[in-house]
Amino acid sequence: MIQGIVLINIASGLEEEVVSKIKGIPSVSQVFLVYGTYDAVALVEVDDMGKLRDVVLGNIRRIKGVLSTTTLIVMESMKGMRQTT
Repeated sequence: MIQGIVLINIASGLEEEVVSKIKGIPSVSQVFLVYGTYDAVALVEVDDMGKLRDVVLGNIRRIKGVLSTTTLIVMESMKGMRQTT
């Protein structure tokens, strides 16, 4: 399983519409509206790099209102780790 974290810039005023469309992409397991440099973050889970490319280029980047994306490929998952204070 390959996981990609897609950081997304969205045109002002279209954030909720774009996130709603991203939620409908089968390989997207989670999507968040966020504050900061990016407007949304999507977690994509696929079987191979070709499918990750297809989801990012063929689905996410084609949505009206998506201005740009940056994709981070997960090299190791740290599930279960908790931050302590």
